[in-house]
Amino acid sequence: EVGCPYARDFEELDICDGHPTPRNVYHHHHYAHCIVQPVCGEPSPIVGVAIDGIPIYGPWDENGRQLTQQNLDECGGMTDSTGRYKYIMTIDPPFFMRCLKGD
Repeated sequence: EVGCPYARDFEELDICDGHPTPRNVYHHHHYAHCIVQPVCGEPSPIVGVAIDGIPIYGPWDENGRQLTQQNLDECGGMTDSTGRYKYIMTIDPPFFMRCLKGD
């Protein structure tokens, strides 16, 4: 089958399907089962906080709309209707934030 290889097929992953990079930065290759699973059509809860202090949410926005990487900025985040910036985990690659926006 043509396409991207699935990380489980060639990477050693922990029980939450994550692992560190050679520089010791922990990351996931998909929306891991250890994270609160999103409910279709409901706003996603906060699933974590990035090292810059910005919250990380699942793939459903405050209106219950599923977000993809196309909806997000270069760091994998967006500003909500209250003006608060947040990172979003999505179901499409690269799944997670790519840079930090905060201080």
